[in-house]
Amino acid sequence: MLGLEPEGDSLSSAPVLPRSIGLLALHGIPGRWGHADVTAEREDAASIEEVARDWFAERSAAIQP
Repeated sequence: MLGLEPEGDSLSSAPVLPRSIGLLALHGIPGRWGHADVTAEREDAASIEEVARDWFAERSAAIQP
């Protein structure tokens, strides 16, 4: 999800977050670059209410005959 890629003495990131995750961060990633922090944020992330509604709707549909 964070698209981490070591590039020599640095760490690059090309994050792609699903709509259900608004913020994802890793801190202190060790490597040739020392320790790196990577944070990704999705501006149009779903609210917790939307995530819960979608989750319950999917489960309900799965158990319908």
